[in-house]
Formats: sequence, structure tokens, C-alpha cells
Amino acid sequence: MFKIISNFKRFVKNNQRFIRFGLFICVFSCFWFLFGFCVGKKLIQKDNILIYGNVLKVSDILGNNGTVEENKTEIINENIYYVASSRGKYYYPSNCSLADNLSPKNLLKFNTEEEAKKAGYVFNTRCK
Repeated sequence: MFKIISNFKRFVKNNQRFIRFGLFICVFSCFWFLFGFCVGKKLIQKDNILIYGNVLKVSDILGNNGTVEENKTEIINENIYYVASSRGKYYYPSNCSLADNLSPKNLLKFNTEEEAKKAGYVFNTRCK
């Protein structure tokens, strides 16, 4: 047992430089791994989903044959209206995030898409 301990001490004394370098590499690698893990966790995290308006079940929308019934599409579309700015050239659906940026004093409301087109506005393609 004494011989094993003395051999280990001699090994450590002769290879001190490599052992310190190896420990440095281990500590350095662990630090960057943990740093990357913390940063990556924030990058992967997804935003919450916000739902505005009436929520309908898919079974409420679909008929018996799996297609959308006409009276159900009216329910879906009745809450959506179109808005535009009196100073701009585009119109937006009311549920578009770009519509939130319009100034209230310049805001124009349209019940249908046709009304907005007749008034000379163009649909903004960034709103889906």
C-alpha cells in the first residue's frame, strides 16, 4: 500500500504540468457548457400564445362530412372587421398586429373587405 502511494506521489510530481493543464481544461469546458446551457435555454424558450376573440372548437366548425358549413363561416368572420388609416393606403384585418399601431384619431373602420377596397385602400400582405 505504501508503495502505491509513493508511486502516485512521484507520478503527480513528475506530471504536475499536465495534470494542472487537464484540470484547467475540465473547469474551462464545464464553465462554457453551463454558460451555453443557460443562454440556449433562453433562446429555445417560446413566447406565450395569446388568443383574442371568441374561441370555437373544431367540432363546432366542421359538419358531419368534415367540411366547413356555410353558417359556421359566418360565425367565424362576424368578429373580424377591417381598419385603415385616413393618412395611409393600406387596410388591415382587425386581428392583425399592425392594426394596433394605427392612430385612433386617423382610424377608419370597414365592415367588409369590399368596403375597404371601394374606398381605395390596398390589403397589407404582411397580415395573414
